[in-house]
Amino acid sequence: RQGKVTRQGKFKPNSVTYRTKSGNILLHKSTINREATRLRSRWLTYFMAVKSNGSVFVRDSSQMMGVGPPSH
Repeated sequence: RQGKVTRQGKFKPNSVTYRTKSGNILLHKSTINREATRLRSRWLTYFMAVKSNGSVFVRDSSQMMGVGPPSH
């Protein structure tokens, strides 16, 4: 999902959010996928998750192509 509203009510249109069983995660600014305007896969793997200021960020992420149902 593209865009995020912070707890202070600010909208950040370039934030990419993924929904997991444990809650929403954001792509950390250091991950290569952060620069993508649109991710081609619904599936993402990552090496590390970091909690900061009430949000969970993932680093070292990679898209998983050819896994799961087709995305549109």
